[in-house]
Amino acid sequence: DGDWEFEGEEPVGGGATADVNKASIDVKLVPPSNRDVSQREFEQMVLPDLTAIPDVRLSFANTSGAKDVSITLVSDDKEQLAIAASALEQEMRSLRELSSVVSTAGTNQPELIIIPDLDAAARLGVSAQAISDAVNYATIGDLDSNLAKFTQDGRQVPVRARLPFNGDLDLGVIKNLRIPTTRGGVVTLSAVATVNYGYGPTIIERYNYRRTVSIEGNLNGVALGTALEAVYDLPAIQRLPVQVKVLNTGDAELVDELFRGFIQAVIAGLMLVYAIQVLLYKDWIQPFTRMAALPLSIGGAFFALLVTGTDLSLPAIIGILMLMGIADKNSILLVDYMLELINRGHERTEAILTGCKVRAQPIIMTSLAMLAGMLPIALGIGLDTAFRAPMAIAVIGGLISSTALSLIFVPVLFSYVRDFEEWLLPRLRAILA
Repeated sequence: DGDWEFEGEEPVGGGATADVNKASIDVKLVPPSNRDVSQREFEQMVLPDLTAIPDVRLSFANTSGAKDVSITLVSDDKEQLAIAASALEQEMRSLRELSSVVSTAGTNQPELIIIPDLDAAARLGVSAQAISDAVNYATIGDLDSNLAKFTQDGRQVPVRARLPFNGDLDLGVIKNLRIPTTRGGVVTLSAVATVNYGYGPTIIERYNYRRTVSIEGNLNGVALGTALEAVYDLPAIQRLPVQVKVLNTGDAELVDELFRGFIQAVIAGLMLVYAIQVLLYKDWIQPFTRMAALPLSIGGAFFALLVTGTDLSLPAIIGILMLMGIADKNSILLVDYMLELINRGHERTEAILTGCKVRAQPIIMTSLAMLAGMLPIALGIGLDTAFRAPMAIAVIGGLISSTALSLIFVPVLFSYVRDFEEWLLPRLRAILA
């Protein structure tokens, strides 16, 4: 309907190194002002038609080329891992919060299973490497670097010799392969190994040497935290076998790292703000009064994100960190002027009322200037504001709450801290004397 177009002349394929059984299609949406649907809504519109294509496993990738949600199961027991992954995949498909749920386990394909008899091989003087080389030469040929080559039209063509393969291998021929021994003789493969047909996975993924299977899906119009909460409430997760563990990978791992870094940044910021104020004002109690607006601003930021339905993403966290400096600045203006008036000889109540009256104007003016700068971004005015909008919303919410409440809360706290100082300092001087 004119809302999208293919990017490039050849949208199918993933480059020269892509797998032959995989393909990708890049779809470029027209600018948001020229369409009525979001990217997620567009994906939900076209997904039913795409899933109707037989023998195709497909999904939408996010901006990093991966799925939004990835739950990775890890175990040393491949049977228990396969059972747990299959059960989790089925239950995740039933969640309304997710779409395009797939498993990285893949499908099993026929394979030739050769299990060496180590005792017989040692007795006959046959090494495991000799068995491996004989089977490789017979089924796929030698390594490319070891193959003989002839030149044709300036191009070297490798000469590969192997057993004829027409979709099936004669098990009897494989069993009669000649294996050289260390004593200079030969034995048949069946004398030193068991040869059978079986089924195995097309790909094996490992994490720290342990086999893993990931069940991935895209978000269906909900936040990542909401989807993960629904996934971890599933019976398949709650009743995992003891041999199977869950790993946080993909966006879930990034979210964990993001919040750990956010907490560390907040703690480090608070410590630096306190230390700088102690050094500047030579007072270790009143800096707590100046920092009183910080929780007020953070609470306002979270409330604004909640009211607007905005996810707590990286831009929002950056906005909250910005608030630490902005809100602390308002408290510094207020408390410093109160202390200055008290040092001039004003009575405390008079100093508090006068300080609030005089400093209210610059505090409100600076906050309004910041609000005016953030409002267009929060409203989505301009290009590429979707990423920065959560930051603007967090800053606006924190500014409103810290500006409105700091003129009430900070003076009250200043009075109580002043009482505490007047009670504590004489006793400290008496102890030190």
